[in-house]
Amino acid sequence: MSRFYQIVVIGAGAGGLVVAIGAAKAGKKVLLIERGTYGGDCTNFGCIPSKSLIASAEVAYAMKEGERLGVEGSFVNGTRSLERVRLIISEIKSHEDPEALRKKGVETLDSTAHFIDSHTLRVGEEEIVAGQIVIATGSSPRIPTIEGLEGTPFLTNETIFDLEAIPKSLCVIGGGPIGCELAQAFSRLGSDVSLIHRHADLLKKEEPEACACVVKQFKAEGIHLYLGHNPLAVNYQGRFTVSTDQKVDIEADALLVSVGRVPNTSLLNLEAAGVNYSEKGIGVDRYGRTTQKHIWAVGDVTGGPQFTHAAENQARSVLTSLLLPFKVKLSRQAVPRATYTSPEVAAFGLLEQQACEKYGKENIVTYNVPMGENDRAITAGQTAGFVKVITKKLSSRILGGTIVGPRAGEMLPELSLAAKEKIPLRKLARLIHPYPTYNLAIRRAGDLWLIQTLLPWVKQPSKWLPWKKFIPLFLILVLMIVAYSLGVHKYFTFDVLQQNHYEIKSFVASHPLLTPVLYTCIYTIVVALSLPGGALLSLLGGFLFAIPWSTIYVLIGATIGATLIFLAAKTALGEILRKKAGPRLKKMEEGFQKNAWSYLLFLRFVPLFPFWLVNIAPALFNVRLFTYVWTTFVGIIPGAYVYTQTGAGLSAIFEKGESFSLGSVFNWQLRIALVALALFALIPIVIKRIVRR
Repeated sequence: MSRFYQIVVIGAGAGGLVVAIGAAKAGKKVLLIERGTYGGDCTNFGCIPSKSLIASAEVAYAMKEGERLGVEGSFVNGTRSLERVRLIISEIKSHEDPEALRKKGVETLDSTAHFIDSHTLRVGEEEIVAGQIVIATGSSPRIPTIEGLEGTPFLTNETIFDLEAIPKSLCVIGGGPIGCELAQAFSRLGSDVSLIHRHADLLKKEEPEACACVVKQFKAEGIHLYLGHNPLAVNYQGRFTVSTDQKVDIEADALLVSVGRVPNTSLLNLEAAGVNYSEKGIGVDRYGRTTQKHIWAVGDVTGGPQFTHAAENQARSVLTSLLLPFKVKLSRQAVPRATYTSPEVAAFGLLEQQACEKYGKENIVTYNVPMGENDRAITAGQTAGFVKVITKKLSSRILGGTIVGPRAGEMLPELSLAAKEKIPLRKLARLIHPYPTYNLAIRRAGDLWLIQTLLPWVKQPSKWLPWKKFIPLFLILVLMIVAYSLGVHKYFTFDVLQQNHYEIKSFVASHPLLTPVLYTCIYTIVVALSLPGGALLSLLGGFLFAIPWSTIYVLIGATIGATLIFLAAKTALGEILRKKAGPRLKKMEEGFQKNAWSYLLFLRFVPLFPFWLVNIAPALFNVRLFTYVWTTFVGIIPGAYVYTQTGAGLSAIFEKGESFSLGSVFNWQLRIALVALALFALIPIVIKRIVRR
């Protein structure tokens, strides 16, 4: 007989424990299923044991290097160090084992879970039915295909801490975070370590300068590095021999394989549940849900950043969604990471190269502060490393950062929090830091914004700002200010037109050639300066000139004026805004350019936005001049005809001395024009659909 639970969690690692314990505290009936060891990879094979061993290794190295600080004497007992690691694991596991969980209201089952259907799980001999299911099965070490490796007693991070003693020699395959941390730790505890990495740099996801610092330290400590070597074969005859593609053989007593991790999905029978997944992991939406909306996934199994803190953060969001009537999105914060080598490497966000590719090199500034300039690092004798912050140029908005040095992992959250809360780097310079601390290097980076970016810009603004491009726009703005200050716009009103219609008509009659030219020029200026009164001028055209000449004059003046303001805006602002706005505007620009003519025609036919805004906006999307001109001319034909036809109706009223009424203005010609305007608005849509077919 099956048992029902409101929430079933598969996997008792960092993410699974957060959901299970949190849901139980909220009064939910929760079942936690674990086929291995409670606490997951972090407690048993990852963060806890590795950092425990690293702590022993740091002390051993400090004793060895003690003479630099005036301290003598050293004795390292690697066996005791490994025993200490296992004691720490046991201590932490005691807070996460089934007995401890039962006290917190979480029921447990020790077995493998696989789906029968989307709501039912087979767990050992039992069937479990769940309302909500959270998959948190984590990941396992990736085992590479190397000739002769299978069947040998090689180590992974899941077995290396079971060693009874530090091996005399250790070969590490893989130069990622796990490989680098354990290589240095075992070296400091007395092992002769060789590290093979198929890439030219260690920690290939970090800044090149960070990799160089780690490589330099490793070489100084006597670790043998074989970078750019691809292991081809492994031979085990009591000792390991690893042969690389560079025709080099490396011998060692123990072999650690650390070349990445793979999501644990193979035993779940996800097909039966209708959950989509790939070799990279289970795909989830922005809330953490799989393709089945009642089945969630968190942590390494989703194929995202494989960090305990990332899994916990995802689990908190999912837990909130499970407990509340509304759903909470997963955090989009750049996940911080730390590699606990010496020096430590901590980073988040974009690398310098990534930022340059995304925003353009000219819009990015990088600030570097060597640890050799930090008083705390100098007093501790640990000056290797640096603080590097990548920002937008003038705003100093933080895009990413890398810290290499002592306590790098503890220093990083200051930058990470600033980036998350959109606090620019320059403001961190005003934050009071205790002296002397390592974090003062971050404040120093904030000082560099003033020294390296702002002051040079103030001294030579022309170097950073292409002022010549702003001359046309500046002249237009000056003319706009002058026109408004002189009250020119007051003359473009209906009352002025009604009071002076006889004088205006007389002037037109006596100057038949000059008047159209003068009218077109005035219309051009009004549109170019974005002055109010364009609609009244269009009415005036119908008032003064016969149809269709009035419509033609309006089209010419409006098109020329709109083109002038378009060119001025494009020259002054187009290139700058496209560079500053980054990828979001570029994506919009690509979409706009692809359909520029249909968008522009629609905006002209259907006056949803102010005329001046439609004149300027295309400049920001790099619309071609020819496309802009013809769509402007064609697009304002219906509107120009409606206004001029209305003006002609007003002229007839004024000349006959009749009183104003809607019926007298909305004659049959104007009604036809309005219908035509509505039909014209549909033209871009119809043409676009025909083209797509």
